[in-house]
Amino acid sequence: MTLKINDKGLAEMDGIVLEVNANANCKVQLENGQVINAYLKGTIKQPSNKNRILPKDKVLLEIPIQRKSDGSVSIDGSKGRIMFKYRESTAEGPHKNSHSAKKRNPKLH
Repeated sequence: MTLKINDKGLAEMDGIVLEVNANANCKVQLENGQVINAYLKGTIKQPSNKNRILPKDKVLLEIPIQRKSDGSVSIDGSKGRIMFKYRESTAEGPHKNSHSAKKRNPKLH
C-alpha cells in the first residue's frame, strides 16, 4: 500500500463502503483494514442515480495526515471525505437497461 498525497496535503486512499447512514455519513474500510467515518463531497450529495453510494461500493477518500517531527507521515484514522465513486466493471457487456433505437421506436425502421 502506497500513500499518495494530493496537492492539498491530504492522503488519498481507496476503500470499501461498509454502511451508509441517512445523514450522508458512511463507514468505510480502507485498504489497510482500518475502518473510518467518512462524509460525502458536496457534488456526490446531490441526488442522482449515478452518484448514489451503497454498501460494497469502492470509493476514493481524502484523509487528513499528521506529519511527525522525524519527517514521517501517518494518517488521521478517525475521519475522511469520499471524493469519488469508482464505476463497477462492465465485463458482461452493455448495461441491462440500454436499448437500441429500433427497440425504442420500431416505426422509424
